[in-house]
Amino acid sequence: MKTLLRKLRRWQLYESLLRVVWGGACWLAVVLIILGFACFLDWFIDRYSGSQTWREWRQSSWLLWSADPMDTGETPFWSVRVPLTTLQLAVAVLLGWYWVIRPTWQTPPMDELAFQAEQAFPVFEHRLVTAVQLNRRGARTEGMSPALIAQVTQQAEELARRHNFMTLLDTSRLPKAVAVLLPILSAWLLFLGVNFPLARVLILRQALLPLDIPRRIHLENLTPEVWPVGSAVTVSYRVTGRYTEEMIGVLRLVPEDQPEEFYDLIFDSREADGSALFRTTLPPMSRDFSFHARLGDGRTTTPGFVRLEPPPQLAPDDPAAPPLIAEIELPAWLGLRPDGSRYVRRNDGWNRGEVVDALPQSHLRISARFNKPVRQAHLIPIARGEGLQEQDLPAITPATLTEDRRVAAWYFPVQAQLIAYRLELEDDYGFRNPLPIRRNVRLWDDRPPLVEWKPESTRDPDRSSPDWAPGVNPKDFEWDMPLPLNGRIQVIYSAHSPVGIGRANIVYRVVPRGIPADAYPEPIRRIQHPRDDPDGRVFQRLPLRRFTDDPQKRGLGEFVPELGKFEKSGKFGEVELYLLPASNPWEEPDGLTAGGCKNFEVAGLEKILPDGSRSRIEVGDTVELYVEVFDRLSEQSPDVTRPAGYPPQAKRKFIVTEADAETAFRLRDEGRQRLRDKLQQIAEDQANIFRPRPK
Repeated sequence: MKTLLRKLRRWQLYESLLRVVWGGACWLAVVLIILGFACFLDWFIDRYSGSQTWREWRQSSWLLWSADPMDTGETPFWSVRVPLTTLQLAVAVLLGWYWVIRPTWQTPPMDELAFQAEQAFPVFEHRLVTAVQLNRRGARTEGMSPALIAQVTQQAEELARRHNFMTLLDTSRLPKAVAVLLPILSAWLLFLGVNFPLARVLILRQALLPLDIPRRIHLENLTPEVWPVGSAVTVSYRVTGRYTEEMIGVLRLVPEDQPEEFYDLIFDSREADGSALFRTTLPPMSRDFSFHARLGDGRTTTPGFVRLEPPPQLAPDDPAAPPLIAEIELPAWLGLRPDGSRYVRRNDGWNRGEVVDALPQSHLRISARFNKPVRQAHLIPIARGEGLQEQDLPAITPATLTEDRRVAAWYFPVQAQLIAYRLELEDDYGFRNPLPIRRNVRLWDDRPPLVEWKPESTRDPDRSSPDWAPGVNPKDFEWDMPLPLNGRIQVIYSAHSPVGIGRANIVYRVVPRGIPADAYPEPIRRIQHPRDDPDGRVFQRLPLRRFTDDPQKRGLGEFVPELGKFEKSGKFGEVELYLLPASNPWEEPDGLTAGGCKNFEVAGLEKILPDGSRSRIEVGDTVELYVEVFDRLSEQSPDVTRPAGYPPQAKRKFIVTEADAETAFRLRDEGRQRLRDKLQQIAEDQANIFRPRPK
């Protein structure tokens, strides 16, 4: 019985093994096919999903997943990789049950195998099944002869020794299993042999391991993160691996709150280490953006970011606080404020940073307010060089810089030939101001003082006198009459200079009657103005005394500029030269404007004759005089001849006889009286128009 059972068990074991081999081959073939499909899908999505065509298709389709702007193109983990792995596990378990475990459990028992053997070998004639069943533990043999059972068992064993039950196995399943599994295993072995790293990573990724798919091309982002607003951004990548210079990559750009854009990534240069630089220059951008790049099978796994930072520039215009201020600090010799500090002048354009009429020996104070903190702020003075070419002078660092580095101030002296200045700013990122910050500097033209004649007047300078009553015409007191030999010329003038008034002279000459000009020598003939006669060959100079006392302490009252004297000086008083104090001593220095009055006596004047001799003034001669005014700058440079200022025209007076002068005065007074009477009559007529007529 042992031989019979051993042969049946062996047959049963081999039957189970054949079922396992066939089912396992089918199961492994399907699992490998699904694994290959999953690996291919993973690789395909990872390879092409970030392309422009793929993303456009995804955005217009409801399939798969939405096109995330921040997606790098890698296979989505939760929406693709996890479902693929879950599907593979489900299929493997389900097919393993139906094709391996269940068929193994369904292997025929020994009774069924014994019956199959009896069917295959008729010589057994039911002895095999009977022997198996009657010799089983617990078999119901009541009423049966043990000798008969033993005889049947012995006959079955003897027959079993003569027959091979293994010939009854269906071994055709083995070549079928090989035929099913061999092509698939060959394909996988070929894949493993050709590209083992890729195959390994793809298989491990099906186990949801965080591995990146190997690539032949690798990209490294070299783009700086911070760029100035409005500048063209150059995106750069270092490329290594199997690339060619003809390859064109794709740069996907995603601005903030804007749709994505695509640009070509083009070869730029090759490095010494064999890598290459691929670049693309973007148009000026105003929004921060992220970007990804793809070149061949290479792509970036993490997005790059560009943050746009405003470059350093002047702060926005604010009428209350101009971003650029230019002030002129006047030299000390012009005077000081009550607190001892220098005066500061703001000319036209000061609140735009322009400098107008910068005086010699003065200093410029430039203050600028910026839109952001700056690391460096230089002021570059610009001078006029040879051939009218502009020339940069040494840069000036700020005299002061606030703690927040948003406000800077410069202090530097006015230099000759200075025509402009510009500011060069640099912030913490190394960005410089893209637009030039340049302002013009106009030096003060070396102009002589402006001198103006005031009409001769007999008006009382005391403003409380009737001469200042309402309705009184100042022209009634003006007079310009012929001059007798013992008369005087009333010289009333005013002068102004931005650099202050220094000293003044009355310059005069006598033009003889009846002597032609060509009778004089040529050097004398050429002198027609005091500026042509600094040596006094023709014109004589009478210095005007400067009034230095305090008029308030002397009780002289206020200065009357149109009369050139103080209120208490009297009608014919004299104040030869008076420097007017500033209306606001905190804003401007004293002495920029001056005035005076001089009663110039003509008696005793001499005239120059053609032979060079001199003689007394006579009736018919002409007295020609000017007021010559020098600015205060001449006092600072006594070795330099400063130009003087003169009135536009000379004051000329003809010498007449006493009788002619008296007649002229009388005619003038009579004319004025007739004019006053006529005006009075007109006023009365106008008043009578509104009076009611008597009935």
